[in-house]
Amino acid sequence: MRLKLFLTAFLLSLPFWCGINAFQENMEKFFYAQISLPFEQIVKIEVPLEPIKPNLDIDVKSAISVVINPQAQQKLLFRKNIDEILPIASLTKLMTALIVLENSENYNSNQKNLLNSMLIESNNESAELLAEMIGTAKFIDLMNKKAKDLNLKDTKFVNPTGLDPEDESLNYGSKTLDYFNHSTVKNLVNLTKHILKWYPEIFEISSLQNNLSNESSDFVINTNELLAQISNIKGGKTGWTDIAEGCMLLVLNDDRGNTFINVILGAETRESRFEEMKKIIDWLNL
Repeated sequence: MRLKLFLTAFLLSLPFWCGINAFQENMEKFFYAQISLPFEQIVKIEVPLEPIKPNLDIDVKSAISVVINPQAQQKLLFRKNIDEILPIASLTKLMTALIVLENSENYNSNQKNLLNSMLIESNNESAELLAEMIGTAKFIDLMNKKAKDLNLKDTKFVNPTGLDPEDESLNYGSKTLDYFNHSTVKNLVNLTKHILKWYPEIFEISSLQNNLSNESSDFVINTNELLAQISNIKGGKTGWTDIAEGCMLLVLNDDRGNTFINVILGAETRESRFEEMKKIIDWLNL
């Protein structure tokens, strides 16, 4: 009886074992066929090796670097406290210039020369005169409305220059925020993108090698030597007040049509804003 059951089970399992043997035979034929091919025809998977950038340590309160390719796609390259709300000093004048150009019907050609003075020399009086021509209070309202329209949620303006409050007893902090023009490096990138798209002449007018003529001549010479080491500068803006400290926004292009927007806020000295920006540019290998 047991023998009969064993024979029956064996006969029933024959198709299964035959299938296993056939599958194994086919697999062996497949692999042997692959091995028999010339070596260069055998498909192999390679893991691409990308160079790892070293960490970048810059002595500023906040910084950002982004690249925008010709298809308008943006990539964040470097960040440090990009959401920290800080005073922006004369970077304010980028918004001032934008409001002037958006309301150009209120200015004649002679008055528009003040725009050059404001951007090239960072002249505060020129910024104030431009605002006065349509009413300073109205002008500042337009600045803040534009910030809102551009969704610059952490940006506010109280004057067209970026100067610190006349009350020198006011220190910058969460309770005194509304006494200072303030923003974030992330917001400033978005403002820059809007300017590049609609009013690129703002950066064409600006010249970082000249916009410090109202400072000491020795400092201007040192600054020009430093910036001469950076190629493909499209434009930018600098800023300094005792409270905001050193601020700088620099726009660069490369030979492939990419645009780099770099912003730093809160460098310790007038000189160091350029030195810290140079660190970013060197890190980008531009």
